[in-house]
Amino acid sequence: MRLIDVDKLVNDIAEHITVKAVSRVIAIIQGQPTVDAEPVRHGRWMVDPGDRNTGYGSEIVCSECGTGGFSDFWDYCPICGADMRGKMDFEEEDDE
Repeated sequence: MRLIDVDKLVNDIAEHITVKAVSRVIAIIQGQPTVDAEPVRHGRWMVDPGDRNTGYGSEIVCSECGTGGFSDFWDYCPICGADMRGKMDFEEEDDE
């Protein structure tokens, strides 16, 4: 699915096709169903705080929905759909 600016599309079409065809094309475009666009949620993979000291065998959780039990890192959380392509919490270095 792609979200487009219908008003700009209609204006562009009107500049390039005959007047008779314009009204039919505009009617087709305006008759198309719309979708509710949602803002992209951004999250990051985190290590469950109970295992933060070892980093081994830790449960990976989503910072947005808190769902855990993952054994791999994906670009998007399979539960809430958050974009996970940012930095992971356990990649931050602690000051010693």
